Amino acid sequence: RITDRSITPLALGCSSLTSITLNECLLLTDAAVVSLVDRCDLRVLELVGVHQVSDNGIEHIEKCTNLTKLNVEGCDQLTDGSFAIVGKYCPGITSLNFGFCRQINDEGASAIVGQYHYLRSLCVRHCVSLTDSTLKVISEVALQLRNLDLEGCPLFTDSGLAPILDRCDLLESLCISHCAKITDSSILFMAGHAFRLTLLEMLGCSGISA
Repeated sequence: RITDRSITPLALGCSSLTSITLNECLLLTDAAVVSLVDRCDLRVLELVGVHQVSDNGIEHIEKCTNLTKLNVEGCDQLTDGSFAIVGKYCPGITSLNFGFCRQINDEGASAIVGQYHYLRSLCVRHCVSLTDSTLKVISEVALQLRNLDLEGCPLFTDSGLAPILDRCDLLESLCISHCAKITDSSILFMAGHAFRLTLLEMLGCSGISA
């Protein structure tokens, strides 16, 4: 049962920390995030399922200018404002996961993804408001992408996915499970473009024929 009361002295006493994983530490709040980013030059920050973390905490991440990996999957209080700040102040991120952040829309996703030309891993699973506009930004900017998880994004279509398959030619892993608007057209296009693909997940794709 890790709480803010333990994270504050940790940040004070171990200010040389560069990587911390606090996944499913459900009692943590913005205060824990602020304590860490104020005192530690973090490269890796993982907060999966820490539901009490909000924009008020993530906004302080502007101090983590050397951050390379951010995982806030399931931090469902976060909005576009948080991601705009991360995109502006953390230029070196290569691994980004904001899956299940259901309040984020194309504006926030584009603000952060659009900054990362060297992004290698991206997860936006179950960000249900995202559309092909976000996929367009990915295809224009994240040309070094190796791993992409789009699971459960119901508004993504073949037209949005095609430019990624065409331009992100280093892509090795792709998840399009439960993307209802992805059809056989994408699979056929994939066959002629995604030559480095080694892992493809497409469970529950109702638009893809048997």
